[in-house]
Amino acid sequence: MGITVNKPGKTVDIVTDMVALQSSVDAANDLNQARADNKSATDIQAKKAALRKLVAKVDESTIRMRIHGLNASKWNMIVIANQSVEGDRIVKDWPKMVADAIPQMLESAVWKTSGDAIEFADGDLAELLDSLTDVQTMDLIVAVQELNTPTASVPKAVRDLI
Repeated sequence: MGITVNKPGKTVDIVTDMVALQSSVDAANDLNQARADNKSATDIQAKKAALRKLVAKVDESTIRMRIHGLNASKWNMIVIANQSVEGDRIVKDWPKMVADAIPQMLESAVWKTSGDAIEFADGDLAELLDSLTDVQTMDLIVAVQELNTPTASVPKAVRDLI
């Protein structure tokens, strides 16, 4: 037949040097404070250079992952495997769902600045996902949920805009 469904995809950045990330935020705050205090142009340029160096360090430690949505049956199996009934409600273990889904959703992983491909050996991807901060995990939860619950047709509200 030759007809295929073009699945939605998304690029997600994962910073692996959280110390450099925090330092860059601190340096940005220092720069903003120097501007607010009307510091000299030389002082501001020095703070900008320090910030530029820290942001480059963050970018060097960033993994850029390209992920795509799963077929409904695969996604539904992950959801079913990671939910439980507590009282009268269904509780989903989202971090575990992400850990189960990402290996199946992963198209590619590269270092942000160099573009060098990253090949995950057995257990490496699971270890990376397990080491993420809560905020990073939440970003992945949102991406996984968006990609695996796409719309099936153009919503009426969208058509009404035409």
